[in-house]
This record gives sequence, C-alpha cells and structure tokens, in this order.
Amino acid sequence: MAEKIEAKHRLLAGLGAEDSSKDSLLSIYLSQAEKKVIKTRHPFGATDTQKSKALIDYEDNVDSIYVYLWNKQGAEGETSHNENGINRTYESAGIPSSFLSDIVPVVKMF
Repeated sequence: MAEKIEAKHRLLAGLGAEDSSKDSLLSIYLSQAEKKVIKTRHPFGATDTQKSKALIDYEDNVDSIYVYLWNKQGAEGETSHNENGINRTYESAGIPSSFLSDIVPVVKMF
C-alpha cells in the first residue's frame, strides 16, 4: 500500500498532499476509490483475481476518483458554493456517476 500511496502523491502534487503526515487519509481515499470501481465493475461480488483485473483495467477511474475525493475535503455533500466569482456545485453527495460511466458491469449468470 505504501508504494501505491507514494505513486498517488504525485497525482496530488501541489494540492497539499506532499508530506507523509497525510498518508493515512490518502490510503482511505484510495481504498474508497478502489472499492467504488470494483463494486461498479462487479456489482454482485468478485474474486480477488477479478478485483485485481478491474483495478488494472480501470486505473484511470481510480485515479480520478482519488483526486476528486482529495479535492472535496471539507466540502463533503456540498451542492452549491459561490465566493468571489468561484462557483462549486457537486454532481451528487457521493462520487459523481460521470467518474464511473465508462466502467462496464459484469454479472454472473446462473
């Protein structure tokens, strides 16, 4: 996990995540992003192999969600914000569906 966090530090360069004191928070965001991608890809459960493959296939989605979660700190659930010409509105309280729209769900047939 430490290697993943180190790699993700580079994604957040200049956004306040450079020092290692934020590693525990970063690992939570990374875990949330990975779980969301896996759950979207395999809504009815997945094996460890399927989870690993989903994380490789949709690494860009994990990265996008990870950065989104970092940037949304302190403004969780915000639906609108306007200050000095800066407008913020979040698509949803959770992770926006646009981050997951290109993930093709896989289901099992019985």
